[in-house]
Amino acid sequence: MELKILKQEETPENVIEHSKAVCKKAMKIAANFKDADKDLIKKGALLHDIGRSKTHGITHAVEGAKIVREYLNELETKASLNNQLTIELQDWLKWAKDKTDWFDPMIKKEDILLYESVKEDLIQIKKKENNFSKKFRDFYKNFNYNLDLKEKEILRVIETANNVKRKHFFKSPLYIPAERTIVNLIKQAAISFQNLEIPIPKHLLNFASIFANASFEIKEFDISFLKQNTFYKNVNGEDRIYFSERKNMKLTESASGFQSIIPIILPIEYIKKRNIFSTNYSFVIEEPETNLFPKAQYDLLKLLESGRNDDFGKVDKGNMHFYTTHSPFILSSLNNLLFAFSKGTEKDSINEIDIDSIVSKKSWINPNDFSAFQIIDGKTKSVFNRKTGLIENKIGRASCRERVSSPV
Repeated sequence: MELKILKQEETPENVIEHSKAVCKKAMKIAANFKDADKDLIKKGALLHDIGRSKTHGITHAVEGAKIVREYLNELETKASLNNQLTIELQDWLKWAKDKTDWFDPMIKKEDILLYESVKEDLIQIKKKENNFSKKFRDFYKNFNYNLDLKEKEILRVIETANNVKRKHFFKSPLYIPAERTIVNLIKQAAISFQNLEIPIPKHLLNFASIFANASFEIKEFDISFLKQNTFYKNVNGEDRIYFSERKNMKLTESASGFQSIIPIILPIEYIKKRNIFSTNYSFVIEEPETNLFPKAQYDLLKLLESGRNDDFGKVDKGNMHFYTTHSPFILSSLNNLLFAFSKGTEKDSINEIDIDSIVSKKSWINPNDFSAFQIIDGKTKSVFNRKTGLIENKIGRASCRERVSSPV
């Protein structure tokens, strides 16, 4: 029945094959749960991408919801005309319509995903996790520093601690490629490219997928630092730049500066929102200066670096920001932020407020958390002066190959 519906809606064959694969995997997972509604899981898995019969873009979920509503309305109309609209059918139709609204990303709708028994199991697991912190504090408090441990045992403890740290506190950084302007054009078709095995580099397809999710979730972002009173908005699944309520244009038709900077800002904001329970949202940006004037490069760095600290500009959250650049303006911008920290945090400094009024302390960079390297002929050389706390201004002729990381 489900496959018949997919073909009736003229769903592409590759999408049908994908849906079959999803169904197979879903049924394999469902087999582990005795109370799982396997028939419902099968139907959901096979029909989850029905919207791709209309579009392969990011709005395919919206189209899918429209198709479901058409079937539900047709069923309700027929049942009403034939006097078969029973109370049971009315209850089911209400349930199905609520599920469809929840499935539709354009409608904010809550849904019951977990039953009370499952919630209770999760609460118990959470209590066990919370007990871990208490046990660690007790262990630390009662630890015998004179304990005679062999070297191998000490190394094993250290390795275990490092594994725990990596597992719970560090995640892979977000990679933002230099080719991000191209991603504007391919992001909506990223899934199709993957399914059709079109030879586009995997890192571009991965980033396109993240960018598509980000632009769909973040409906509006102020980019006035590029141009006064300018906003990015996602309208009906389309990226647009607004200069006023009436004056706007597609992102893909806007100035190259907008096309370069939006794929930087949105994915980072998206990752920050997804990691709401974790402070870690590190990133790697290739050539952040692309298509930007010097002042815009500086303003972008201030925006990016402000995400490392808390709202008061005091507590560094431990995020790693890594930039690769060809631009001397990026280097001088980083030096400004480094110098602002050094002067603003001097002992008995009376300049902190004045400096904060020029460069927000949220964007200051602690020189102790910073490194800068130049790559020449495949070899790295530090270009960061630890005494001055600044990037050296005599980098040499190969300055087009700097790699700058901040902070480590």
